[in-house]
Amino acid sequence: RQGAARVRRELERTPLPPSAFVHADVHRWNLLDDGQRWWLIDFDDSGFAAPETELSTIRCHLRAAGRFDSLMPALLEGWGDHEGRRVALAAAVDALELASGQTLLWSNIQFLAPTTHAEELVVSCEQCGGGQSVGQWQAEIRSNGRLTHRVSAALGAREPSEQRIFAAMPDVPSPAECESGDRSWGVPGTLGDQLETRVAMQDDERGIQALWSRSQAGFAADSGWLAIVSDFFLGAHPASRGGSSLDDTYRHIQSADDGWVLSVTELAAFDRGVVHGSARHFAEDGRLLAISSQSGVLPRIPRTP
Repeated sequence: RQGAARVRRELERTPLPPSAFVHADVHRWNLLDDGQRWWLIDFDDSGFAAPETELSTIRCHLRAAGRFDSLMPALLEGWGDHEGRRVALAAAVDALELASGQTLLWSNIQFLAPTTHAEELVVSCEQCGGGQSVGQWQAEIRSNGRLTHRVSAALGAREPSEQRIFAAMPDVPSPAECESGDRSWGVPGTLGDQLETRVAMQDDERGIQALWSRSQAGFAADSGWLAIVSDFFLGAHPASRGGSSLDDTYRHIQSADDGWVLSVTELAAFDRGVVHGSARHFAEDGRLLAISSQSGVLPRIPRTP
């Protein structure tokens, strides 16, 4: 009885994870391939639950079929890119600023292994060089003891200094004049659901997208939030949506209050199954907030709306 009461107290104070519609019985006999896309059948066990429920059932089926070691890494790669990778850079930036007591100048994160939604990320930071004004730092992120991300960064400022901004925000429609962004390629219950987006310009032939975004929770556009925004790079083109980030270099110029951020993404090339490109991020009043660049592995089967 005492044990049951303790479990009840723990459940009452533990926040429930976001729920989503899950199939709950995904295995090869419930998949049909028409040559263009995969179709799921047999929805007897379907319902609403934490998204990780789907991952758990697939893991069980793979173990039973003796295919866990060969297929699980690919499954985690596709699953983990939805949220864990984007949050990892923001978590590292926040940890580095707390450890150093200084503001981020630039950071580069290397994505070494996939993570899932429910995993806890542990960030360790260490100063490895620099002078009195600017420090060079490194960080490692681990999940269940497994190294998943490696970060290099510089933090600080050399004062006094004069700010001069050369990059100018392009002339695009305001958020109020734009249509809502397409989130149909995303996964329900993940980070993308926490953003409101407006497409200001989309030119797939030239590989250019201008996208307004803002936090639905009213978060300020500080170094951490902009780091998250910078990692939506792969969503800028239909052929790269669903890909996996290899790295993200993020350079922080200045923060802004909560509101719209314009991300102007320019893809440079698709080459050897990888996309390369860069982006500039502006406040609604035209101020340059951050610069980012990234490479990512293109999906074998691009997502379609």
